[in-house]
Amino acid sequence: MEMRCNDRRLRSTAVLRAGLAAAMLTAPRALSAAPAVAPRIELPAIAALFDDAVTGGQDVPRASPGPTVDLEAPLLLNGRLIGEIDVSADLIGNGTVDAKRFLGLLTPLLDPQLIAALRLRIAGRARVKASDLSVSSLAVRFDSAALELHVTAPTSALTLQNLSLSGIGIPRPEMFQPQARFAGGVALAADQTFIESGPDAGRAPFRLSADGFVTVGAFPGLTLRGGGTFTERVGGYTFEREQTRLSYDWFAKAIHAVAGEFTSTATGFQGAGQLLGIGIARDYAGIRPFENIRPSGRGFVTIERASTIIVETNGVETRRLRVDPGRYQLTDLSSQFGANDVRLLIEDQFGRRELASASFFAATAMLAGGLTDFGFHIGKQTSNQGGYDGPFTLTGYVRHGFGDVVTLGMGAQTAGSDWQLTGEAVVGTPIGLFRAQAAASRIDGRGGQAFSLDYLQTFEWAGGTWNLTMLANSYSSRFGSPFDRNGRFNDTAWRIDGRIDYRRADFGLGLTASIGRSRANDQRDGVEATGYVSRGRLVFTGTAGIEREGGGAWGPRVLLGVSLRLSRRVTASLQGDSNRSQIVAEIDRSPVDQVGDLSGRLQVRRSDGAIGLAGEARYFGNRFIAGVQQSDVFATTTAITPSHETRVRFTTFAGFADGAVAIGRPPFGGFAIYDRHATLANAQVTVRDESGLLVGRQDWLGSALVPFNRVFSPVEHSYDVDPLPVGYDLGEGRLLAFPGAASGYRVAVGSDASRVALGFLVAPSGPLANFSAEARKLGGDRLTRPFFTNAEGRFAIDRLSPGTYLLLIGGTEVARITIPAKSEGLVDVGRLAATAP
Repeated sequence: MEMRCNDRRLRSTAVLRAGLAAAMLTAPRALSAAPAVAPRIELPAIAALFDDAVTGGQDVPRASPGPTVDLEAPLLLNGRLIGEIDVSADLIGNGTVDAKRFLGLLTPLLDPQLIAALRLRIAGRARVKASDLSVSSLAVRFDSAALELHVTAPTSALTLQNLSLSGIGIPRPEMFQPQARFAGGVALAADQTFIESGPDAGRAPFRLSADGFVTVGAFPGLTLRGGGTFTERVGGYTFEREQTRLSYDWFAKAIHAVAGEFTSTATGFQGAGQLLGIGIARDYAGIRPFENIRPSGRGFVTIERASTIIVETNGVETRRLRVDPGRYQLTDLSSQFGANDVRLLIEDQFGRRELASASFFAATAMLAGGLTDFGFHIGKQTSNQGGYDGPFTLTGYVRHGFGDVVTLGMGAQTAGSDWQLTGEAVVGTPIGLFRAQAAASRIDGRGGQAFSLDYLQTFEWAGGTWNLTMLANSYSSRFGSPFDRNGRFNDTAWRIDGRIDYRRADFGLGLTASIGRSRANDQRDGVEATGYVSRGRLVFTGTAGIEREGGGAWGPRVLLGVSLRLSRRVTASLQGDSNRSQIVAEIDRSPVDQVGDLSGRLQVRRSDGAIGLAGEARYFGNRFIAGVQQSDVFATTTAITPSHETRVRFTTFAGFADGAVAIGRPPFGGFAIYDRHATLANAQVTVRDESGLLVGRQDWLGSALVPFNRVFSPVEHSYDVDPLPVGYDLGEGRLLAFPGAASGYRVAVGSDASRVALGFLVAPSGPLANFSAEARKLGGDRLTRPFFTNAEGRFAIDRLSPGTYLLLIGGTEVARITIPAKSEGLVDVGRLAATAP
């Protein structure tokens, strides 16, 4: 049975109730007169049968119990839809339910003792009265007005549910709507910077970037991806091509295969770089390798497209870096040592944001028993001139979990005479998790070694949670990987980082220490104590410690901060840093991916010699994302050079799916096109996500294209049409998708089979009253629709497309009707001269 969730669709629900009431009062002859036809009545077929617009305002007779009607009704637990169930009920709500289905839907959701009581009450019966299922604190009733079976249970009787970020425990792609067999698109980003002062004053070169893909086949599909960037120069443009590759994912085994240009995956001390070749890798965390940003070993990230790295420290943006494609060490990105909470947001030229790291320290990972993680790649490296005439390279690794307590791994890389070997062991003990890694290399004829030892422990004590972390590593001066083609000199000789923190509800303390030695004697050491206190919307943070640069003297450093959450999305922060006597004030409105959303940030920074003003605004349109950034530095001493810079960006996406073409915001991976049918030409289609946010709508540019904000995870959209023609059957009104890495969907909004035929069947002997019947279309698709007549021979047949239909009772033709091609909604076919069956 179809359920609606908005006022416009509820109009037909009121009509449906009256139709069912009349059906129940007059159903007996329908069951006895046509035994060859299934007695189940499809409720949408009578949805408009007794509407005032059809009956001329005549009153519907008062309901009496009457006979029962068999139907598929929604089963709701505490008002939440959990499935559909077979119900046989009369007009006032008495009836029976499918006991096996009832238990099957409720068993995972209710306390086992309550389920045991239900089993005793059911006592092996196939069907049970709804009133008999109310046991203990469980109440069960059938709502004959709404045609729903309601189950009410106290919160204490509900089982503990796992909240999965993917939405479901073990997704089964075949349960979701199939993706388009041929889909793709291209994201376009225009980027223009204006510099108002300094030696580079003026308009910077204009940049236009493109990132496109084409996916062929069923889930997840074979995907070809590529792109590039046009950059303005004197007299024309230059074009820098991005990686072009063909890829395929095996979802069940979490394996990704790629051929073409790609960046290799890495583990431990391994290096990574761009190859032209083939590769295969496993990723249990989510099948998304070879994308813009991903962890790659000990605190490194690999960035494949020019991006902006936004560093947030304790909720305040502390640094914004523009970086080219490459491999970067996380701890090198923060300008503040020993921060409480460091978030790294990577924003590419298309405005897409990804979270790179939520912790100052890298986590120590162990595989579950029996799981194997691996990656193998082979190909030619790029040269310094940009072509693929570098060395032929083989790189790979494998890690395996043994009994949930031990993980062992090894890896190897070779290119010509250069090589690297690495090994690791992770051991879980009652006192914590230990991870040891060792590697040896020979690059340009020089040998090198690297070692690391990590420790991680989490335990509960004193009413809170304690976390202990220690990372220690050492490098010889010439240790490297075959990707270091120009040689490598490791400045860091050794380093030890440690942290212990305690968290309890709205209070936390931490102690961080870092000490090391660099060969250039420019290391940074420090010891700091941190803490935070939360009071409602207010959060106070503080850090105090000592630090030094190289072999210099130790100096104190103090950071104090306070943040106030003004609303769900708006936060104001103030932070002071004794380093350079810096004070930062910021107000931030976080972005939400919905049409018409405006987000942004405004920051004022004062430090020795300068005052800085920075701001950003982002607008999510129906078809685009637009943004503007402003950065100003006002010097208060001659030692600082003032600067003023404005950056404007505009991004959009053009996509296609199984013949439908539309424009929308750039997606992370996939998208859906909501293709409005010609029968709804004068209506507007709006699309909302799981949270009810408006994510797309029909406008003068045509069909709505809605981007997905995740891949390999369930995505649910609901769509509505306004105005919806009277009697129009829109269907389910939602998309439940499970997209791959680059999937497109074409969602048909409306169809030809949306008419409802209304009329009377009258034979020479009188009305053909209380019969079950069917309408069978003549011609190509041979569509059949069940219907029934009431005591006056009146009928309603839904989901009809234009054409001629035979009206059959017990397999015998009694009349014919024609649905005109230009009709819509309710079609009155009048009084039909029928033959008696």
